[in-house]
Amino acid sequence: MKYREYFRFKGRTRLIFILYLKKMNDKNKCNYWKCANRAGLFLVILFIICFFWYYIRPVEQELHLKLLRLSYFGFNGMNISSFILGVIQTYIWAYIAVGIWWLVGCCKKDTK
Repeated sequence: MKYREYFRFKGRTRLIFILYLKKMNDKNKCNYWKCANRAGLFLVILFIICFFWYYIRPVEQELHLKLLRLSYFGFNGMNISSFILGVIQTYIWAYIAVGIWWLVGCCKKDTK
């Protein structure tokens, strides 16, 4: 339904329609925590795939290891401590990236 259809309704139906529109507008708002959590989980899944890809496809393993060492602080090899450290860092970096994206998006909306 569109906003111009608001004028078609009378009395109680108009009130219900207004509440419906308000509910729809509230649903469409971006929640920072929800967006950051989804991005974090997505990137953690990608990290897990990348981590195990080292063993699944053993081509250029040195390069793979060097890229992981460059990307993550304290990454020292393909072991459980590096895996846990990489998962935590990936999740935190997702929150930071979504935070920057959210701030830039809000600034753009304010300038219009």
